[in-house]
Amino acid sequence: MNTKTVKELKEIARSLGITGYSGLRKEELLKAISASKARPTKAKKKVAAKKVAKPVKAAKRVAKKTAKKPAAAKPGSVAAPKPKAEIVARDLTEENEEERIESAKFITVPPGTAALRGQYPPDLGEDIDNLPALPGPRLSFLSQKPGVLLARWHLEPGQSQQAALMLRLGVLADQQFYIKQEVSVDSDNGSHYFHVDPSWPADSIYLQLGYFNTSGEFVVALRRGTVRLPKLFSPTSLGVNWALGVEDFKREVQQSGPLGQVSRPGVMGGPSSYDLARAGALSSSGMLRKG
Repeated sequence: MNTKTVKELKEIARSLGITGYSGLRKEELLKAISASKARPTKAKKKVAAKKVAKPVKAAKRVAKKTAKKPAAAKPGSVAAPKPKAEIVARDLTEENEEERIESAKFITVPPGTAALRGQYPPDLGEDIDNLPALPGPRLSFLSQKPGVLLARWHLEPGQSQQAALMLRLGVLADQQFYIKQEVSVDSDNGSHYFHVDPSWPADSIYLQLGYFNTSGEFVVALRRGTVRLPKLFSPTSLGVNWALGVEDFKREVQQSGPLGQVSRPGVMGGPSSYDLARAGALSSSGMLRKG
């Protein structure tokens, strides 16, 4: 059992019905598995056969017997006290590289300090597949990048076939809702990307999911709004009291040390440049093009 990896031990713990094993280390997993296997199973109660009543015989006179005195304990027969268990430090060199990396993922306190582990209800399960289902239909609306919004919907089975559902993207202005795009929904779960104008106010963009009734009116079943739209270009200041212009930014970069090549993973880097984008913004003016 000591030769098995942490991953294999977790599989064994799962098959034995042990809960809370995902955060245990190798030694703790071994103890939990040993304790689970050593736990005695409850023996089934045997149903005693019905006894047939026998005729009662006349009681015989039994001579009284005097109780025997307990024999005196022999000297030296007292059990010797057992020595206390000694705590042996764990030798980290016995673990291989994979096990040490796997164990380090769950270390939250310095070595030699006891970690407090929370108690979790056993009915939640250990796998993501056992997560509870959504309580009802859901519609989410997220900003992915400048000019692109992602809409996702999750409906109950068969709801998309009950009516001709549609997604409507619109802007609220002058107390009126102006429809910009409409997309039909033909599946219970799905997503769609909307391309919008970055100049639209973020708090005025709304997404509606609904259907047209027999009178031709659109019935809104779910509605979501977006919180923020990422800007296409870098801002000219980082805060109210800290204005940072282009020249100030170049000077700060020069004083911080040499620059490396700006590149993306899998793409060769280009020449060094001072026109770097700040966190949360893009510096390329060619990201959005009108189609």
